[in-house]
Amino acid sequence: MGGRKRDFVQFRIVWPPQNQLATGSLLQRPPGRKVHPNAAETILDSSLDTKRYPTRFVPTSGLIAYRPVSRLGYGASGEVWKAIGSRHGSVFAVKILQLRSSNVGEVAWWMDTALREFSILQTLDHPHVVACFHGQGFNNDSDKIELFMDLYDTTTWDLIGSRPDLSESIDFLKMFVKDTLRGLAYVHHKGVIHRDIKPENILVKRGDGREWHFSLADFGVSKLLDHKTTFSGTVPYMAPEVHNHHLQTTAADIFSFGRTVLVIHKPKLLTDALRKDSLKEFTDARFVEALKTLQTVAPLLQHVPSKRPPAQAFYLESFGHCSEIASLHPKELRTVPERSLVGGFNLTPVVDAHGMRMQH
Repeated sequence: MGGRKRDFVQFRIVWPPQNQLATGSLLQRPPGRKVHPNAAETILDSSLDTKRYPTRFVPTSGLIAYRPVSRLGYGASGEVWKAIGSRHGSVFAVKILQLRSSNVGEVAWWMDTALREFSILQTLDHPHVVACFHGQGFNNDSDKIELFMDLYDTTTWDLIGSRPDLSESIDFLKMFVKDTLRGLAYVHHKGVIHRDIKPENILVKRGDGREWHFSLADFGVSKLLDHKTTFSGTVPYMAPEVHNHHLQTTAADIFSFGRTVLVIHKPKLLTDALRKDSLKEFTDARFVEALKTLQTVAPLLQHVPSKRPPAQAFYLESFGHCSEIASLHPKELRTVPERSLVGGFNLTPVVDAHGMRMQH
């Protein structure tokens, strides 16, 4: 058995002789296990000297050949395609970054950016962080870089666009917040700042006995904690310290996450503004209006970074104790206020929004 949840099984089919089928004799198996006589034997059951093979597609250091199926998305850093592996028939997503610029410095910058994303993703292993299992094209002879990742159904942005009813669902919003916070708490525990949290960068799929499963994706502008003050991300979701080129900590992701939750909850109010306003004119007032019906995220949108609760603390205050989350202390040392940061995850609409404006 293998896989992240030990739900992948390698087996060899063994057909009993016809005379055994006629008499109903059982194959030799461990005592106490009741199995149909025509069932396949797993390697653990078999008495044969059976060689173990990988229980899932594990790419080697060589090149992976694949056939593109359909384009899933595109952006400044390249395109993402659904693809099928030529050798194993595995289905996965491929992020492709073309390196065709005549500007040597630009090509070097993109290659360095892709290598940083790949290196960071290789250090992360969490159910709510998209898995990147292989990368290729980092040598000087390649005209493109390819990152191979787990395939998801869609982005949160596209999901609420096709299913506007979900924005009004408290259960959907809770699931989104819970999954994303788990991923953020883990990433911050690893000392990584995502720097571009938004609905388009949170992927969704169905499965595992639940309706939705959310995972953080697109670590193209992410970085390890340092003292750099680079301007990076998507402007409407940026934290004030990023706008002002100040020191950036994991608190910048918390601010972006707070705004992301508001966009999920009030997509029409905010997406209309995103279409009509220029990025420079997109002000806090748009989000203050959305806060009238969702006061829970107000602590995440404090303009002073130290006043924002870490993902770990916000999760525990909102959803109760979780041993996994309790062990994921953020990399930088931050003190959580003694008073309650949020009074549970209460999504009851608020009629009176007095006092909800963010502090400047």
